[in-house]
Amino acid sequence: MASGKSVIGRKLAHELGFSFIDLDEEFERKYRITISSFFQKYGEPEFRILEHKILLETKNIDNHVISTGGGTPCFHDNMTFIKENGVSIYLKVSTPTLIHRLVNSRKSRPVLKMSSPDEIELRIATLL
Repeated sequence: MASGKSVIGRKLAHELGFSFIDLDEEFERKYRITISSFFQKYGEPEFRILEHKILLETKNIDNHVISTGGGTPCFHDNMTFIKENGVSIYLKVSTPTLIHRLVNSRKSRPVLKMSSPDEIELRIATLL
């Protein structure tokens, strides 16, 4: 979350001459709802199930850079799928940088909804 996956992914795809897929954008397009609204309405467990299904749909797609959501590798054995079907790149960003980006982000982060900077710091530390 907030590591720059979409920005770096787009740049990498361009450099490689590949197409780019952002799984979060794909989710919102496919289900016609923002991820934040989906979280509020149906909760994270249901989101993770549908996110997993979208990830599986990328299995036979070649010459693409795919940006996953920050939590994608942590659920439903997605990391194994990613490793078996492509190359995984982890963008390591320091905790203070992540906290700064998240506190100042205009993008809604459902897993951090209504969190104070201290709560964000604790959540990031737990997730990492």
